[in-house]
Amino acid sequence: MMRACSPAEVRQLERSAGAPYEDGTLMRRAAGAVADLVRRVHPGGGQVLALVGSGGNGGDALWAVADLAGGRDAWTARALLLGEGADGQALAAARAAGVEVVEHLPAGSAHELAAQVDVVVDGIVGLGARGGLSGAASRMAGAIAEQRASGGGAPLVVAVDLPSGVDPEGRRAPEPGAHVRADHTVTFTCAKPAHLLPATCEHCGEVAVVDIGLDATGLGTVVAGWSEADLRSALPVPRRDAHKYSRGVLGVVAGSEVYPGAAVLTSSAALHTGVGMLRYVGPRRAEDLVLAACPEAVPGEGRVQAWVLGPGTPVDDAMVQRRQARLARSGGPALLDAGALGQVACRPAGAPR
Repeated sequence: MMRACSPAEVRQLERSAGAPYEDGTLMRRAAGAVADLVRRVHPGGGQVLALVGSGGNGGDALWAVADLAGGRDAWTARALLLGEGADGQALAAARAAGVEVVEHLPAGSAHELAAQVDVVVDGIVGLGARGGLSGAASRMAGAIAEQRASGGGAPLVVAVDLPSGVDPEGRRAPEPGAHVRADHTVTFTCAKPAHLLPATCEHCGEVAVVDIGLDATGLGTVVAGWSEADLRSALPVPRRDAHKYSRGVLGVVAGSEVYPGAAVLTSSAALHTGVGMLRYVGPRRAEDLVLAACPEAVPGEGRVQAWVLGPGTPVDDAMVQRRQARLARSGGPALLDAGALGQVACRPAGAPR
């Protein structure tokens, strides 16, 4: 499970690291992870451009392209400075490695620059930023987006910590034309809310969480997300002697005369999880459709170990609501949706969630 911690707490953890933070060790570790990911997603070298802001992410980006330019791969690197005062150590290392440093974005050159590179390393702003990009940073982000739209997805974008212009807390969708959209994001120590929450996660691409030597066990989890691997590991593998009751019997109360398809969708999805048996409870029209789509389903109540209640059920049907309330209070695990959400308060204390 990927857990996301508060950006402010992560920044404080980094600052409290002492010498590794102050002497740039953490920055170089982070940059090494970024460079490694660039090599993995774009093997064979090419043209790489670092977008460099004035904060730690800008330093990470500089160290990363210095690593690429100084390695055995055939990388040609440029760094575009988009903030006031790039990290001095990182800038010196980039120049020493042969990185071409562009100190300001010449007028009208953003699209040309975007068209010349294979990979962009986004280090404009980091966890402390608020709001969208502006000025040269916004123009460069827009040029990259337009080039990607017309150039078959190139250049590839790798973000440091999170894409610039994206809300670190994940509460607000980014402003159109004022943010970077990444294919990959390399973040450090733990994920951040922006990587998991709906308003922002799609702008982060594939997220890699890298350990740079900080102990985050004391940080609280503000958001948690399950990966496909997590879901697979949570589903039990049937034994040779398994039967329908050991695999689990699921009861479904779903659908209505108005929304009979909800019953079919819910029942079909449930059977795809590998339940041992499915019982369907609902109106006759929906029941007929469920049995046509899922002939293994059994109509009517009976021995059940968990319930799905509410998809497509009417909120104004007293009999349906009483049935859902009774089943929600039965004490077994229950998933409540749509027409059954009013029964959340009916769940007994201590019942499985």
